[in-house]
Amino acid sequence: MGRAPGYHRDVFATTISLVTDMLVLSAHLPEVELDPGQAVVHEGGAGGAIWVLVSGALQVRKGDIPVNTITQPGAMVGEISVLLSTDHGATVEATEPSRLRYAADGNDLLGHPAVTKLVAIGLAERLNFVTSYLADLKYQ
Repeated sequence: MGRAPGYHRDVFATTISLVTDMLVLSAHLPEVELDPGQAVVHEGGAGGAIWVLVSGALQVRKGDIPVNTITQPGAMVGEISVLLSTDHGATVEATEPSRLRYAADGNDLLGHPAVTKLVAIGLAERLNFVTSYLADLKYQ
């Protein structure tokens, strides 16, 4: 089954809308500036807060292995540990000067239905990526 013409354009437009929405929804939060090498969260550290990337770049590491880079303004960090009431599953640190918004009480931020929807969409995108990646590995 092929994708409909304009598929990528529609996905791009949706992503831009989601980023704008999250930046608007988080505008009331205090901002934190990080230098390269400074951690946002540490693997195994207590969860509970959510950060929203405003500018810069972050690297996600599981142990010593880099697993992701976050550069999209509006992307969130810490939402999984808040949703699951667990410690952080990875270390996230700045790789360049970065600005983030900080919600000390992540559950309070997730109480906003629009934020919850954006989190759900972000998690669905990640699940879709990982599922495709695993299928490709199995095919090889």
